[in-house]
Amino acid sequence: MAIDAAPTTKRSGLSLAVGDALATAFFVFVSSTFEEVAQMLAPALGISGLAAGLSVLVAGLIVFGPVADWLGGPGTLFNPSHNLAFAALGDGKKRVHLMRMAFQIVGGVLGAVAALICIPPSWQRNFYKMDLGPKPGVSLRVAVLAEGTLTYLLNLVILYATSAKNKYLAYWSPLVATVALVTTGAELTGPSMNPAFTFGWFTQFGTIDVSAHFYIFWLGPMLGGLLAGLTWRAFVVTKPGQQEGNTVIVEQPQLAADKQKSSFTKKAD
Repeated sequence: MAIDAAPTTKRSGLSLAVGDALATAFFVFVSSTFEEVAQMLAPALGISGLAAGLSVLVAGLIVFGPVADWLGGPGTLFNPSHNLAFAALGDGKKRVHLMRMAFQIVGGVLGAVAALICIPPSWQRNFYKMDLGPKPGVSLRVAVLAEGTLTYLLNLVILYATSAKNKYLAYWSPLVATVALVTTGAELTGPSMNPAFTFGWFTQFGTIDVSAHFYIFWLGPMLGGLLAGLTWRAFVVTKPGQQEGNTVIVEQPQLAADKQKSSFTKKAD
């Protein structure tokens, strides 16, 4: 995940949005090869296709974090549901979050188009699978609920990671959560948990109905992100001036993805 603990930087909303677009495009482009790599690894290592796919996903995310920070700077995001969670939490300006989400969507489309143009046809055999939809026998209602619930849980972990004091927990908790949630939702919707990613491939293949795509991969995940931010704000965020040990917590709205803590402490008088 491109969730960084670097010091807050004074960057314009446009700069952040462009960085998000570049990172999203890169992620969609590179992840288009994951299925092909997994299919080669599974027989070579004697493991199941799911295990190979998860291994490739984790390796890809580990590599992607530093690359995304290099492309877009500290705090780069490539998932609109994360922005909605941070906006609901009160971190950052809402208009900036909206602009960043729009640029992420554009980045997702550009990444899918670039993959279709640049990646050899022999490696495009599984591209259609990334235009996700409900698995056979899964109703629309269950699919929406699955995407919403999984995205809600993912965003709770992301919010935890941005405030965790332990750097190892901050780094590994999103990766572990991603593996667990992808495994859980594999037989339901894929899952996606990222509207920008899914929309990019939907524009190229469109294998499911437009309304079904909207409900499952937009309404579900975005509600999940919104509810995660509201949950964190209601039950976790410390109120201004609240005493905590020998410190006084002072809220200072700023994008949590740019800094692990969205509040700072000062010693009590």
